[in-house]
Amino acid sequence: MSVFDQSNQTVTHQYNFNVSGNVNFGAIHEKGALIEELKKLKSEFDYTISQNSLEDEKTVEANLALQDAILQSEKSAPDKTTILSHITKAKNLVTGISGLADVLGQAYDKVQLLF
Repeated sequence: MSVFDQSNQTVTHQYNFNVSGNVNFGAIHEKGALIEELKKLKSEFDYTISQNSLEDEKTVEANLALQDAILQSEKSAPDKTTILSHITKAKNLVTGISGLADVLGQAYDKVQLLF
């Protein structure tokens, strides 16, 4: 039997964005609830950045795009195309982060449906 001694090894800069328990776009059926879920996702994103788990330029830019999507969705006459554009931008910037691109894809689908 082989034995691998990994006692002196460390893992750095590995992050899996796991929001499955906190953010759920699947159960949403109205715009107001969708906006609240987008805000929850933004809060998770902010927390992750503040913990230095995600700290590159693309991540910060994606976070700003998500904020822009939220601001657009809160307008009295939100523009669906603009919201989708912001979410797409955010998703494209974080395609390598497990979980985050997926949840942004779910958000995109709900905006398509509800706006």
